[in-house]
Amino acid sequence: MRIAIITDIHGNLPALRAVLGAIEAEGVDRTVCLGDIVGYGAFPAECVRVIRETGMPTVMGNHDHYLTAPDAEMLKMEASRAGRTNQVYAGIRHARKRVVGEDLAWLAGRPRTVVDGQLVFGHAALHEDLKEWPYLVSWEEAQGTLDILGKRIGFFGHSHRENAFCGGAEGFVTVEPGVYRFPPASRPAAITVGSVGQPRTGDMRAHWAVWDTRTATLRIRRTKYPVAEAAHAILDAGLPAGAALRLFGGGRVDPRVAARVLDVEG
Repeated sequence: MRIAIITDIHGNLPALRAVLGAIEAEGVDRTVCLGDIVGYGAFPAECVRVIRETGMPTVMGNHDHYLTAPDAEMLKMEASRAGRTNQVYAGIRHARKRVVGEDLAWLAGRPRTVVDGQLVFGHAALHEDLKEWPYLVSWEEAQGTLDILGKRIGFFGHSHRENAFCGGAEGFVTVEPGVYRFPPASRPAAITVGSVGQPRTGDMRAHWAVWDTRTATLRIRRTKYPVAEAAHAILDAGLPAGAALRLFGGGRVDPRVAARVLDVEG
């Protein structure tokens, strides 16, 4: 079985549409979403609806949690002056006005993990409580999750970058650039999958991956999408300019987007 894995869409509808089209062309058997459908981007409601309508297994991300189960501090920050310029709080405030009714109820019902045999799908590390949402970016941070995984393989989002931590007797094998095999001796393994909607690798394309259960092989995928369209939508929604600029991965910003940001900040 070949499983497409997507995560951290963050309200980026142009990126999500492009990736779903690429997944269809890939001819996979199923798709799993690792959460953070909302936040940062201009289209949280549309993205929730698209994912919900596909019926794909979906776990809860931290931004999804902030929206569906906010504590008093989160609501206070959203309403504050500083919260309007902070990318996280502004994104959740924007989503709170738009994700409603059945879509909000569906999002609130997402589990923290989905287990499918020897595969575990989650958003953040497994070894802390739901409120903390720890990252998997170092061996020290991964060790607790590897202990919980046992001999299984886990897939996670949250870091917006690809990485892999193996707790077995050996690591993964690089078959070719972007293709990695995880032999039995590499297990447990905790694998992070890059972001669809806001990658942080310096590559502005939407990031996702395909796992082949037969060969235990992960293939990293990159999909082009209209980045400037997503950035303009963020500015149109009155969201922080930094969220629009971040989509360009530190590279050359679309001139029209740059001009709008200068007008806003000037």
